[in-house]
Amino acid sequence: MYGHILEEYYGRKKLILLYIASGIGGNLLMTVRQPKALGVGASSALYGVLALSLAYIIENYQKFGSRRRVVLLIVLALIITGFIPSQGVGYDAHIGGFISGWLLAVIYSTRPGNASFNYVKILAGLGLIVYYAATFGWIISKKYSEDYDAFKDLADEVIRECNWYT
Repeated sequence: MYGHILEEYYGRKKLILLYIASGIGGNLLMTVRQPKALGVGASSALYGVLALSLAYIIENYQKFGSRRRVVLLIVLALIITGFIPSQGVGYDAHIGGFISGWLLAVIYSTRPGNASFNYVKILAGLGLIVYYAATFGWIISKKYSEDYDAFKDLADEVIRECNWYT
């Protein structure tokens, strides 16, 4: 759409970091919500870029002139359509990518800082850390629980076969 504008405004490194972080964040949420699903593609990362696009439009709303409403509606329509559950679409990944992208967009904001907005940036950073930790922790604990249950079942079977309780 207008990725080059985002790259010029935020910088290449920040855009790449957002893309990667959104991809990871989206796939983490998809794994939590649909542990048996296979997620393929970069749409979660693209939803992070859409979140950054929305933040850019909000932050620079006046610069868009007469096109501002149309541009805003197009971005909102793209975002909303990706959140609609449908067969074979990883909408959980889209939501997770958007959350990660939005939190980074708040951190990246070039809005003139006052003390209260700096706290918002800090909270966004903490929110991103908590989001990653919670989703990753959930996945690890779920995997550990499944491994433990499988090990326990195997141990019970071995014990039954060996007649250790009789």
